[in-house]
Amino acid sequence: MKCTNCGKEIDNDSNYCEYCGTKQNITENTPSGFVDLGLPSGTLWAKENEIGYYNYYTAVQKFGNKLPTKDMCEELKNLCRWYKTRNGVNIVGPNGESIDLPCIGYRDREGNVNNASYAYYWTSTPVNSSNAWLLRFPGKTNDTRYLLPPLNSLNTDRVHIDTGAWFHELSVRLVKR
Repeated sequence: MKCTNCGKEIDNDSNYCEYCGTKQNITENTPSGFVDLGLPSGTLWAKENEIGYYNYYTAVQKFGNKLPTKDMCEELKNLCRWYKTRNGVNIVGPNGESIDLPCIGYRDREGNVNNASYAYYWTSTPVNSSNAWLLRFPGKTNDTRYLLPPLNSLNTDRVHIDTGAWFHELSVRLVKR
């Protein structure tokens, strides 16, 4: 992990930074497979996506409150640094810890994978009986109009909290509240 003060790499179980001496805010109960990004809500984000694509109702039925809410996605967008990677984005939290979200598009009613230059992730928050909120951002593309800003930029203008039709099958990233 990285020191919360100086940013240098230290042992994951260190209570104090060996370089600057700062006491670390270690969450001893962080479950395996999840990352504490240091967000004010205390939300822990899974290290990896669930395998496959899910329509909204299947995702809610299977994962329930393990899906992030719209507010959790807005917190992720607004309080983290987003960096483009080869296959999606790396999201760095206020405490220096990070997660990668791959960009694998979505699957339509016919089972075709579409728009793999974007990433789409369900939230648990419905809009109405046929739409729900989702997290969407550009990923794999050669079109520079759709790329995230360069490294070290805090601009997340290309990251959106949008609505999507329940029948689209999207990626799922779980959280712990």
